Amino acid sequence: MRQHLSRILISVVIMLNAIISTAGNIIAINDTSLTSGQTITFAKSVPFNLSVKIKFMPNESSFGSPEQLFDIIAGNDTFSIGQGIESIGSFEPSPFIKISHFSQSVQVSQADRLIKSGQTVTIRLTGTMTSGLRLFVNGNAVDIGTTDDCQHISNVSIKANRNITFPTIKFESNETTDNQPLLTLDQIIARLQSTPGSPAGLYTSLDRENDPQRAIPGGFYKLAVLPDSVTGGYDIIYLEGATVNKDSWKTGMIKGKLIPTIFYNHYDLVWYDSNHKVIDSEIFCNIIDGTIMQLNFPLYSTKMRFSRLNGSASTLIQSR
Repeated sequence: MRQHLSRILISVVIMLNAIISTAGNIIAINDTSLTSGQTITFAKSVPFNLSVKIKFMPNESSFGSPEQLFDIIAGNDTFSIGQGIESIGSFEPSPFIKISHFSQSVQVSQADRLIKSGQTVTIRLTGTMTSGLRLFVNGNAVDIGTTDDCQHISNVSIKANRNITFPTIKFESNETTDNQPLLTLDQIIARLQSTPGSPAGLYTSLDRENDPQRAIPGGFYKLAVLPDSVTGGYDIIYLEGATVNKDSWKTGMIKGKLIPTIFYNHYDLVWYDSNHKVIDSEIFCNIIDGTIMQLNFPLYSTKMRFSRLNGSASTLIQSR
């Protein structure tokens, strides 16, 4: 097993069937093979974000009866991931992913997603105090029904139901207010240069509309929007400009996340306010004409707009 651990300054051997402590950290594990019954368990804090990449290869044995691949277990909630093949009318048989949600061993819901055989798919489970558990397949939300209160979840686990290899497993946990940078300037520049184009880029505060009785923006920010190859979304990285609680914000911290939707240039939004509290309910982002990033907080009667900065990432960042 090869491991790549961000923000951890010492080498760690990750043992299967053991608990991995991750408070305030990001852990990425590549090329992980599990045998049937083996688990990887992460000691969670809220909010958390677990992403799993896997190649689906259903065969004839799973025709009409899905093969169970692995479970994601969070407290009393279990999300069982399987693969199968179904025939719809006179069409060619279609491979699919089956997601079954169990709460306290009772099935709550299930959903199917059609795929292509051999397709690598990202399955992501997020947990927050405001929205509970949410499941995404390639960035698209899956209706999983009611889940348990995240406050009562002590660990998040992946359990193999057959011999299986995961190209990537990534776990993030951001409960603590950690003033150490998540990314260095060199890392920010490298990620921007690796995937140019909207919405990735550098942005600066342009203007805003808000009701000061409901919300007070925490600063006039400069931000970097970086692609996240694991989730298929984007990380919003803080560069400078905080005016509220500014001593707790350091260059390289995560300020938010953009989660793709089925609509062009429209993203679900996760945002960390000036006190590092996560906001992820009924907020969204629009990219306008490839040059304006508009963050919308309708429950707070607030919009913040950021204009894209032109020029090389290296020059713009180093000249801050």
